[in-house]
Amino acid sequence: PGFLVCYQPTFEINCRTSTYQSFQQQWSGAGGIQIGPFQIGGSSGGTSLNWTSSSAGMTLTVASTSNIPLIFGVNIAIEPI
Repeated sequence: PGFLVCYQPTFEINCRTSTYQSFQQQWSGAGGIQIGPFQIGGSSGGTSLNWTSSSAGMTLTVASTSNIPLIFGVNIAIEPI
């Protein structure tokens, strides 16, 4: 048993432009979104997010800038190899 810990993780989310537009409308009325244990936007600090566009759609890059490691999960049992 043990913890899965990460330090300054980065996530990328790819979507169509229409999905992005729908998401932006909903997100602007909300306090932020959460991916697993990571709060993005809202009142939490320690994250940066950046939208970029391409011919394939939109990409959201979320990077933790916090100096505090994050617990991503817990190992309950480890399978023998």
